[in-house]
Amino acid sequence: MQRASIFILFIAFVPIFSLGQETKKVIDKEKNETYYVLKSDKATKHGEYQKFGYNNALILKGNFKNGIKDGVWECYDFDGALTLRYDYSGKNLLFYKARGAREATKWYGVAGADTSLTRPAIYLNGGAFIASEIIKNLKMPRAAVENRKSGRVNVLFTVDRSGKTTKHRVDEPVGFGMDEEAIRVLKLIPEDWLPAVSKGQVIEEELSYPISFRLGS
Repeated sequence: MQRASIFILFIAFVPIFSLGQETKKVIDKEKNETYYVLKSDKATKHGEYQKFGYNNALILKGNFKNGIKDGVWECYDFDGALTLRYDYSGKNLLFYKARGAREATKWYGVAGADTSLTRPAIYLNGGAFIASEIIKNLKMPRAAVENRKSGRVNVLFTVDRSGKTTKHRVDEPVGFGMDEEAIRVLKLIPEDWLPAVSKGQVIEEELSYPISFRLGS
């Protein structure tokens, strides 16, 4: 396996008081996140959270309350445009930029299923979050490097009625380890999906995500 970059984890703690509880600020340069944790329990996020993309642009922000997403969260594309606003307290989708946005064009219903949807399955951390995580984690397989092979893998998967992803598979295998690597990195994406709705009923939806493998010069 080859990897283009090596990330160094750096955590800085700054004491703060949030909602009556003492917290510390965490700057995680490996995950490109800034957030607060309880001083009494450093594993519990509490307070403001920000996630930055591979280009250091803000792509996700919101608040945690005792480790749980709380209130209104917002997602942005790599140019800073708002793509999604979701209220976790009221479980209400307030704004969603329809397909056609740069990071949303990768998501579509398979075999025309999208045409009957009242609402498609939506990733609540935003499309830019997915793209950034893939860029960070994707590795060029050794077999592809040794054989000087590039390719594009179309990974199909289902978002079930509970918002979980299942049934990951490759549409047309490319080989040389690229199929397995594409599935691996997609499975690393944190589960935070709003399931699809059709005619008032929550349904499963099969989606496709293309992942490209390119050899360096």
